[in-house]
Amino acid sequence: MASFLNLVDQKDCTRHFIEAVVDPLPKNPVIVDIGCGDGRFALDFFSPQALFGVDNDSKKQTDFYQNIKSSGIEGKTYESVKLLYEDQGPCADVLIYVGLFELIDEATLSEVIKLGSACLKKGGTVFCLYYPWSNFSPFYAPLLLKGGKRKYEARIGTQVYSPNLKDINNLFEENGLVAEASGCINPYPSYFWQKKILRTGFFLPTKYDIPFFGGRYMVGKKT
Repeated sequence: MASFLNLVDQKDCTRHFIEAVVDPLPKNPVIVDIGCGDGRFALDFFSPQALFGVDNDSKKQTDFYQNIKSSGIEGKTYESVKLLYEDQGPCADVLIYVGLFELIDEATLSEVIKLGSACLKKGGTVFCLYYPWSNFSPFYAPLLLKGGKRKYEARIGTQVYSPNLKDINNLFEENGLVAEASGCINPYPSYFWQKKILRTGFFLPTKYDIPFFGGRYMVGKKT
């Protein structure tokens, strides 16, 4: 099993994916990451000169500050997008949402995209990646054997929603964002796929939701 696992470098695959869909990839951008966690995603894949995040988990905020300190860049976390905007204004070259859209309801999603867009400079890039609930998703399907959606939501302490690509595209348009790329992505590389297969099958550019893919992505610009 270990020899198969060695065939796949998840970080390498994610980097390849981002380079393919965010074109051109901004150099040393100022980033606003909404739902930033410990900031690792932005630091690993976008190499920012400054990183401003939104997360209300105190443990993740502590990890965030440790990570930006070790990376030698400027950064700060906020407990809301509104507070970030009031402090920094439209500062971002890149706006990131990762693993957030599936955890907030429709009204909150609309507000988060609206406020996030306000933080983005004109011509800036927006990147979102999320994992909507589906019984067919390779991410969630195994949970059906462990009590299903209700038990999973009880464990993580929040509901899991299923926004589709059309929903996100409509919210982009309402907030001055133009989608340039979208599609479906597997939540993690399967160990039995060779890299040469993985590089073409890891993500699928499309405007439509494919149930058997675990994740969705959309990339756009602020007009």
